[in-house]
Amino acid sequence: MDSPKRVSVGKNSRCTDIKIAVNSEGCRMIVEGKPIQYRNQDGLEESLEKMFDDFLTLIPLDFQLNSLSVRFDDELSHYTFYTVFNKRVPQPLKFNTQIVKSFRMWETSLGWRLVDRESVRVSEYHILEKLENNIIKVHVERKESTGDKGDRWATFKSTKFVKYFREGQEDIYVDEPSQLSPKKQSPKPRKPQNTWNPYFSRQNSLRLGRK
Repeated sequence: MDSPKRVSVGKNSRCTDIKIAVNSEGCRMIVEGKPIQYRNQDGLEESLEKMFDDFLTLIPLDFQLNSLSVRFDDELSHYTFYTVFNKRVPQPLKFNTQIVKSFRMWETSLGWRLVDRESVRVSEYHILEKLENNIIKVHVERKESTGDKGDRWATFKSTKFVKYFREGQEDIYVDEPSQLSPKKQSPKPRKPQNTWNPYFSRQNSLRLGRK
């Protein structure tokens, strides 16, 4: 991963659609399609601290986002994200859509402590399952609030479905694994070519007493 870099986002350097991925190696934030990588050199908590430094400068001053997507790859990343979020973000976030992805069901919620419950219209919970050939099966539960203002989540509509994506191509969800693009093959290392130099070959023969 590269060191974190600031990116210019829009005319006023504010963004309302952010994706975050956290694992044992560090974290990544994607803003308007531009990734910012934070390597886990001094511990995951330190990486998240740096990420939230950038996060707070990129989001609107009223903490109102359109969407936030967060992926946790293990239990440590989930726990540490919550710890740093509570410490660094001074108030609950507001957004229309929240998407939480994890390999464990109990890690697929941001919790109402971190989120302004009344602002959320759609919540998606993506349970990830590893298959062969870097294919990820995704069990999606989409909940859309239908309640009146003041108790928006008193009633909601729930939809469940299954999708697939290939690791490294997470923005491309398909209905069947056969619809995924082929796995990218790593280029084979080129074998060094043997070169024959008649001059050096002659010199070596003379040293060995050959003519």
